[in-house]
Amino acid sequence: MFSNSDEIISKLKSASNIGSEIIMYNFLNKNISVRSKSKNNFVTNVDVEVEKAIIDSIKKDFPDSNFIGEELGKNENSNSQLTWIIDPIDGTNNFISGYPHFSISIAVVFKNEILFGSIFNPNNNEFFHSVKGEGSFLNGMKIHVSKTKFLKDSILGTGFVMSKNSSIAENLKNLNNFIKKIRSFRRSGSAALDLAYVACGRLDGFWHIDLKPWDIAAGVLLIEEANGTVTDFKGERFDIYSKYLLSSNSLIHDQMIEEISQ
Repeated sequence: MFSNSDEIISKLKSASNIGSEIIMYNFLNKNISVRSKSKNNFVTNVDVEVEKAIIDSIKKDFPDSNFIGEELGKNENSNSQLTWIIDPIDGTNNFISGYPHFSISIAVVFKNEILFGSIFNPNNNEFFHSVKGEGSFLNGMKIHVSKTKFLKDSILGTGFVMSKNSSIAENLKNLNNFIKKIRSFRRSGSAALDLAYVACGRLDGFWHIDLKPWDIAAGVLLIEEANGTVTDFKGERFDIYSKYLLSSNSLIHDQMIEEISQ
């Protein structure tokens, strides 16, 4: 296990709190300027400010780290094996629209393995974190995936990359397959929180296409450490650069694969 576990967890919390203060001040005061990165893909002044603030905070204690961020790209130190993967606001469209459902997602990778992850919802102060081999937690309390055994009793989550028409069409087909077989589904607009909700049992499963490493790195570890399963759509090994993500409480995973492959 990484020798500085407590220090890493403390930094995840403090960096998330720093980001949260910036986010909520601007959210509540509507101090948001928006520019388009591509079709239906937006960034705000707050995304950039939060990412920079988080990186600056981490560098105070881990100055030789590498960083991969959604807005500022890669900042690499060839002598370091420690990488922080940051999404300063997962759910930017919600944030822009005043819809209070977005999060800060941070994963910590050491020697190419995700060892720590955190997802913080500043709207209700829920701090999810996980440590490889030690479990997943919500505000310090250990969490587990749901015990739902059958797809027909499940609530699933999904999302759409609105900038990619091809993935929208592909995922609408998946949704059409699932909607006939499940109890209900959710489309929240924050993949990181959806993954956290699978980890704590609020969702029984979640699938998506074309997400980025900063969207999912922390959430994947959360689910795995909460006794869930994350694979690609074929049930094969998933990594954070895979196009297809399928996650569940493990009990309905094979049932999800059967529906999504049709």
